[in-house]
Amino acid sequence: MSTLALPFKLESIEKLKGQSNYTRWASLVFHVLKFYNLDELAIAKVELPMEEAALKTHNKREMTAIMTIQLTINQDQQFVIEGCTTTYDAWTAL
Repeated sequence: MSTLALPFKLESIEKLKGQSNYTRWASLVFHVLKFYNLDELAIAKVELPMEEAALKTHNKREMTAIMTIQLTINQDQQFVIEGCTTTYDAWTAL
């Protein structure tokens, strides 16, 4: 099983604090998602595949994308995406 290896550390991205750094944060995180072809999960609701293997791949991609968002926002901003189950929901909530 291969894992996604970032050419940089997520810790190097300034965490989202709120409106004060949203534009910079969103640009950086969106480029990370785009680098891994996960950006479509943030900009549109994606229909779940019916085939089991494709669904498993989709779920892994979804988890990678939403975790990227979660790991790059301050703890006091986590409540905003707490109930979100998709990257799209989290991205639009922020």
